[in-house]
Amino acid sequence: MKKLKTFAEAMDLHGQGQYFDHGKKRYVSSPNDEIQQLTSVYPEFKSKEIQTYLELITSQSYNSTVEKLARYLNINVDQLHEQYPNFSSLYALVIQNLYDIIAIEDSQRDTLERLAVNIVLSLPEFKLVKDLAESGELKIIAKLEQPNMDGFTTELEGETNETPPKGELTTDEEKTEQIFGDVSQYTDLNILARRSLARTFTQGAAVNKFYLFHMAEEQLGKDLINKYGIFSAIATLGYFGFPLMNLNTAPEGTLMGKAESEAGDESDTITATGLIFPALIHELVKGIYNYLTYDIASQEQLDQEDLNKETLEMMSGPQLAKTVQSLIDINDQYLTPYILKLLIRLPDDQIKAVLLGDNTGKRVIQRLVQQAKEISGDQ
Repeated sequence: MKKLKTFAEAMDLHGQGQYFDHGKKRYVSSPNDEIQQLTSVYPEFKSKEIQTYLELITSQSYNSTVEKLARYLNINVDQLHEQYPNFSSLYALVIQNLYDIIAIEDSQRDTLERLAVNIVLSLPEFKLVKDLAESGELKIIAKLEQPNMDGFTTELEGETNETPPKGELTTDEEKTEQIFGDVSQYTDLNILARRSLARTFTQGAAVNKFYLFHMAEEQLGKDLINKYGIFSAIATLGYFGFPLMNLNTAPEGTLMGKAESEAGDESDTITATGLIFPALIHELVKGIYNYLTYDIASQEQLDQEDLNKETLEMMSGPQLAKTVQSLIDINDQYLTPYILKLLIRLPDDQIKAVLLGDNTGKRVIQRLVQQAKEISGDQ
């Protein structure tokens, strides 16, 4: 595993970040005290001339998305910037592809909903989820339609709205503490930072799964797959390109997807809604990860909807999730939810080694894999 490379400049972006909103650049490059607290478990580079870890992973996530868009348009990155000089110049392209996609999908709705669930549950990291679904302990519902804003929140249904005293555990965390270890040893700041790390991983993993539609290329055809690719790349660039905003000011009808979880007496339910197939897959992945890790990130300080913080997680999360998952052997990916729960309970220096993706981080993950197997009873 190669160690993450650092750049000579703080934000090393293709085309000087032509599709990156200036306000969001400042948000990443000069984070406020709250963001600095939430990223306090990120690695620190000794030289002041080298970017921060937040800048590094955000830059890499941005550049990867720009490269994807260029490939789907069958041009290189320089040509992309020449033809589409700023983010607003991409509007017509994404709208046209969206209309084409909706028209094509209209007659295949039921098939695509089933296909989305099957693709997501075929992933190695969701083997345990597939077992729960097949046993009837978990019900997964996929809806290919325009989601609404009603009840739009990151809180899970049935979860308490009461906030425990600062630094104390929620009821859900108390239930899992005896399995995954005590987190009360950490300061208030570190508890919040570790929950934020779990959310950033979850958001990043879901963004990375936007492109799972390639697994259905034989069924859907190359033309539709390419339209999906163009739309998904521009939609992902939207995390960088749209200005900072308050959720309450977001226009009705702009929500592309939504994931909700509900606990039941006999079975739990995950309901994912997406306007089009890639968005539906994205929401299924996010919903599953939220279901698997909600006890980590359930306190009101993080669950209360903050669109800007969630956008930051989506901008930086893809590279963070790739780095962590690259350290986990493909045969052990099904243990990812356990590994994530264990990871956030490690000392700061071990978390930082994992986030760097170096050999020390690899050894840490190998130890967590063994612990996860013991917890899951899979020896």
